[in-house]
Amino acid sequence: ENARQKTGSEIIAGDILHADLKGDKFDVIVLLDLIEHLQDPVEALVNYRDNIKDDGAVLVFTPNHSSFIARIAQLLYTISLGAIKKPCDEIFDCLHVIFFDRHTLRKTLKKAGYEITGTKMIAYRPERRNLATGLTATILRWIEQFSQFFPNGPFRVAMLARPK
Repeated sequence: ENARQKTGSEIIAGDILHADLKGDKFDVIVLLDLIEHLQDPVEALVNYRDNIKDDGAVLVFTPNHSSFIARIAQLLYTISLGAIKKPCDEIFDCLHVIFFDRHTLRKTLKKAGYEITGTKMIAYRPERRNLATGLTATILRWIEQFSQFFPNGPFRVAMLARPK
């Protein structure tokens, strides 16, 4: 409802695997924190490729499980012999079916018949879901400041692609 009010556009919210789009064409299909929960993300992306206008796109936003912060969480878990597990539990959510990084997300989109037109790495924001506060949030922000200097970088990846 907020998106409808702010944009004046038709907004469809629902189950991407079972939504009946009746052959409608859209400017953009947005998958925010969704693709990692799908049993077959390629199938979902293929199913909706024909519902994107010729000049339209799909935008996918998902955790980057090879990020610097994810690697630190794994290191803490390992060196503590499993005693420090909450960071890994939060990052490697049991509801995630597939753990993407920017390379596997790119391969998934290409396999589904898309051409990547843009990629943006986005830092972890503790306030986004109130998962961390105080000193913990400060440490996480500090870690993310350094993530830009590492190959897999920040905690989130957003990829824009258009059907080939």
